[in-house]
Formats: sequence, structure tokens, C-alpha cells
Amino acid sequence: MRRPAAALWKEAPLIRLVLPACAGIIFCREFSFSDSFILCAFIGCAVLQISFRFLPLARQYRFQEFRGLLIMLMAMLFGAWLARQQDDRNKKDWVGHWEDKKIILLFSLNEPASERKKTFRAPAEAEWVIMDGKKIKVSGQLLVYFEKSIDSSFLHYGARMAAVCRLQRIRHSGNPGDFDFAAYAATKNIFHSVYIEPRWVVPVQD
Repeated sequence: MRRPAAALWKEAPLIRLVLPACAGIIFCREFSFSDSFILCAFIGCAVLQISFRFLPLARQYRFQEFRGLLIMLMAMLFGAWLARQQDDRNKKDWVGHWEDKKIILLFSLNEPASERKKTFRAPAEAEWVIMDGKKIKVSGQLLVYFEKSIDSSFLHYGARMAAVCRLQRIRHSGNPGDFDFAAYAATKNIFHSVYIEPRWVVPVQD
């Protein structure tokens, strides 16, 4: 005989925390919240929770459901905080901060380049940016497109190279019914691409 959903909800308190935490992760991906906002909201909920302990028992029982909602809200805020920590865009050294600027980018390929109709394409890990004579440590994923005339023999996994390029944000074409590649790439923490001509790239030895 199946147990009622309400009984399962009471017997598995972890579910009451996991579900709002997952909701917080999804919500944070759709809407942008700062770490300070999440932290202040979490502390506010925690202060309310603690303050209820100083009330008479009768009043504590009266606000029992509200305290449960506060706990779920705290779990949701925790999930939102986790989502922000996993999002490269919230890191100070994220390579995306150099969007649309002409830079020298040092990167390594995360997998062998795949051949496409007009280019070779490979996901890569950004390592350094050189601009105005300054070498700056960066992090983040990106898609690298190589012109078809390039020597593909060095487009293997782990290959490191430096190239003059501009970071371009990956955007959805906007056509109804088209595959939203930008959203798909975002799930892999990839938000930018670069197009590289053979004359502007050189292999880098470890």
C-alpha cells in the first residue's frame, strides 16, 4: 500500500531541504543576485529563527509553520549561493571580462578540435591575457574556431597556444524553432568564442 505523500514529506525531512535548494539553483540561473544580497537574506532568516526561541512555548507553536517556511527559504538561498559559486561569470579573473577587446590570449585545448564545414572547433581553457604589455592570469571556458587553412596537426588535446583575438559572446540567433546553442553552451559554463586566423596564433611549449 502506498504511503500518502504528506506522510513521506514528514518522514523524509531531507527532501524538504533538497527541493528548495534545487529551486534556488534554478532561480539563481534565471535571475542575477549578488553574494551580498544572498548573505544578508540568509542572515536575516537565521536571526528570525533564533529569535523565535525566546518566545513563550505557546507562541513558538503558533509560528511553527512560519519557521518551517524560513528553513525552506534558507535552503533555497543556500542553493542560490552554490549556483553562484559554480558560475564562472562571478569570478574576478573570468576571461569574459575582456569581451570585445583585442587581446593576446593564451589557452589550452580541452579536447581535439573537430572539423566543421568552414572551420575547426574546440573547447578551450583560458589561462593568460596579455594586453598593453601586462600579463594577467585568467580562468574560464570558451570555444575556439580555427580557420580551415590552419595546420591541424597541433590541434590536439592539451595543446597550448597564444593568439591575437577578440572574445565574442555566444548569442542565440533569435529565430523561432532554432536550437538555442547559447543556452546549451551556458550549461557548460561557456559564454564566449574566438575566431583565430593561422597568422595570429603560435604554439606554446610547456
